[in-house]
Amino acid sequence: GEFLKTGAASSSADKEQGFKSVLQSVIENVEQTEAATREDAYKLSIGEIDDLHTVMINAAKADIALQTMVQLRNKILDAYTEIMRINL
Repeated sequence: GEFLKTGAASSSADKEQGFKSVLQSVIENVEQTEAATREDAYKLSIGEIDDLHTVMINAAKADIALQTMVQLRNKILDAYTEIMRINL
């Protein structure tokens, strides 16, 4: 009996860590791509970069990263709402 309880607790902790690391990774990705886009925009404005193509690609990456984070947030809120509804 005790083995099963600790195994279930360990599995739950592993899932929590996995979820936490995925969420952390998504947030870090957004921060990194936004920082790169700001840096590119600054360098473009002062004439340090003349490759508009790379700037546009980095801006698109930042937009996709942000959209991914927003969708993840929406799914988390939906799941939380569903759990709260079930508990009532």
